[in-house]
Amino acid sequence: MKLKRLFRNLIAGAIIAILLLPSIAVLAIDPPNAPTPTIDAVWAYRHCLENGDRLFIISYVIDYTTPNPPENVTEAYIARFMTGTTELKGVAPYAYYNDGYGRGVVMIYFTANEATTLPVTWEGAYKVKLVGNPTLSWSAAIPETTCNTFNSWSASASIAGTQQEISARVLYLAGQLQSDWGYIMIEPSGAGSKLSTYGENYFSNLVTGMRDMAPYAYSGQTIEVEFVTKERDPVYAVDLAATTAGTPLDLSGAAASWGTSEMFLKSLIWIGLTVGVLVISAKYMGTKPSMLLSLPMIAGGALLGMLPLVLAIMVGVLAFLLTGYTLFYSKSGA
Repeated sequence: MKLKRLFRNLIAGAIIAILLLPSIAVLAIDPPNAPTPTIDAVWAYRHCLENGDRLFIISYVIDYTTPNPPENVTEAYIARFMTGTTELKGVAPYAYYNDGYGRGVVMIYFTANEATTLPVTWEGAYKVKLVGNPTLSWSAAIPETTCNTFNSWSASASIAGTQQEISARVLYLAGQLQSDWGYIMIEPSGAGSKLSTYGENYFSNLVTGMRDMAPYAYSGQTIEVEFVTKERDPVYAVDLAATTAGTPLDLSGAAASWGTSEMFLKSLIWIGLTVGVLVISAKYMGTKPSMLLSLPMIAGGALLGMLPLVLAIMVGVLAFLLTGYTLFYSKSGA
């Protein structure tokens, strides 16, 4: 009985839903306040991230009275880059402040490959349309506006020059948005005006790579540092080699045959000789007197060209410390 009652209730509910279906109203989105939507300006740039790419920056206004539609601007509008009646690329505006309505910016980017294959000819006859999303239900005609003439085509022929221009344009637009939105979009810094945190969040979401396209608009930009390597002056080494050339201390032939540098071979021989002298003198004279010989041996090695100057200084300082310790602190006798 319970199963039959449940079944009857389900059938009754389905019949009621079917009867009420025609009376359910479909919520429609209203067009914005006239004369919007409008496209205030379009600026064209090339060589933004790579030679031959294209960036189109579009300033728009879509004015709605309060409250805004249930859909934000990303859901309700599309910016279309057109050649005649053919759409080359479409981008939805980014909903940030006030669901994206009011004043805003949208950017359309073509890689160098896209600009070549589509093609997107520089200073060609193109237009930008801002149109309502046709998949939504509109209470009146789908709103749209078209810009047939672009404000400027950048004359920059280099990536560095273009990035400076885009940075200046971004800061200009951020100032406009700051006036309209009441948000701090730009702020002063030691290097001039930069985007604030709000500004960085907004513009970075308009197109991939914006931080690299407009590096001078961002705080903490990457600056390439040029490192200069100073060549070592070999005059001292050359003078030493000239001093010992043709003498018994000239070991260039032996060093070449053994596949090593002459100075390395000389240093190895002289350090071995110094250690031998100290060991023999310690046996016959005692440790303390023999340590006094270390400093003259090292100085003599540097003068004779048997030790490089840097090595002689390092070993000399070590020998001096060891000699001082042996003479004044060690309890070992002669």
